[in-house]
Amino acid sequence: MKVFVGKQALGESNQEPFLEHIHCDECGQIAQIMFVAFEDSKDNSELVCDLHKPEKPKPAGKKSGTKAAAKSEDTKPDDKTGEYWLTGKCAVAVYLCTGCRTPKAIVTQE
Repeated sequence: MKVFVGKQALGESNQEPFLEHIHCDECGQIAQIMFVAFEDSKDNSELVCDLHKPEKPKPAGKKSGTKAAAKSEDTKPDDKTGEYWLTGKCAVAVYLCTGCRTPKAIVTQE
């Protein structure tokens, strides 16, 4: 992964170029670019998309034993993990809000 401080790599997005600043949805001020990181096709290192593989939710098991045990075996929709994840090389622009100092990030992928 390559990292560039400031706006010199704004064009390295896999889609539209990243912006120099974005609107902060926390306080309404402007968040300015800090750095851009992107996965280079020439680099043979591990990709972010390979860090986590989406997991299918476990089917609800047979209820057995006490009600408490049965409840713990149930699979609820909100118990899913890894449902969404990157599927290709990514680029990330990281911003810092000038008002509340909250970091913001925009992620794009091939």
